[in-house]
Amino acid sequence: MNDPAGPARLIEIKDFWRAIGERAIGAAVVTAADIHGPAGFLALSATHLCADPPMMMVSIDKRTSALSR
Repeated sequence: MNDPAGPARLIEIKDFWRAIGERAIGAAVVTAADIHGPAGFLALSATHLCADPPMMMVSIDKRTSALSR
């Protein structure tokens, strides 16, 4: 049965906040993967937007080779 609140949660809210609280600096390593394999980049601007559902915002240079992933 579909959850009316949305898709299944991939991370618990308390774990999301713990991860946010352990960030020592404002940078974050962002990783993703698709059929071509993994990709990643260093995001120098990262912040949390919402805890429920857990969402982060990062600024991405449109020239990065990882953007398509």
